Amino acid sequence: MKVMEVSKEDNEIIEAENSANSLDDSLKSLGRITRALSLLSLTVLGGTSLNLIFSIFSFIFFNYYISFRSERGYYSGSEGHYYSTLMQFFITLTWMVCFAVIIAVYFYESKRKRGEVLFEEISDELEWYVIGQDKKRIAAERPKIDARVSLRSFVKTTDLPFIPSKYGPAFYLIINLSFPLFVSFFMFRI
Repeated sequence: MKVMEVSKEDNEIIEAENSANSLDDSLKSLGRITRALSLLSLTVLGGTSLNLIFSIFSFIFFNYYISFRSERGYYSGSEGHYYSTLMQFFITLTWMVCFAVIIAVYFYESKRKRGEVLFEEISDELEWYVIGQDKKRIAAERPKIDARVSLRSFVKTTDLPFIPSKYGPAFYLIINLSFPLFVSFFMFRI
């Protein structure tokens, strides 16, 4: 059995091909993370909107309606039980949406962190290709447009809607926790 020796040039070619395959796989993975971040950010925004709607509806409708009717004595015991049960249903619904948003924010942050690691590694790899061994920038060896678009798309999806900062997830958590707490406090006061 004859063992083939690999020359230095052949070894460099093999490493470049392996690196290119790894780069393509990393770009595909970054694309999947970008789509997941877009979906999760819409989920957080939609859940927060639902939470706000349920909270406003619960607070205004029940506070006004129950206070108005109890002052006038318009409902009997069974009707009062119906409104109490309906109020508890909306409070429970508000809490459920709150917990769903908290879970979505958790997944959003874990995907974002994974994406940032991939982003940095892909950027380093592309920079290595462009700079090359002799540390000169060569315009002909610019990264493919697909790679640049993937990186830019990821950067655009790393912020949650309407709160473009690293504090966006914390803001959404505080808002979504304050709605059910506010509603629960004032509803059980009635």
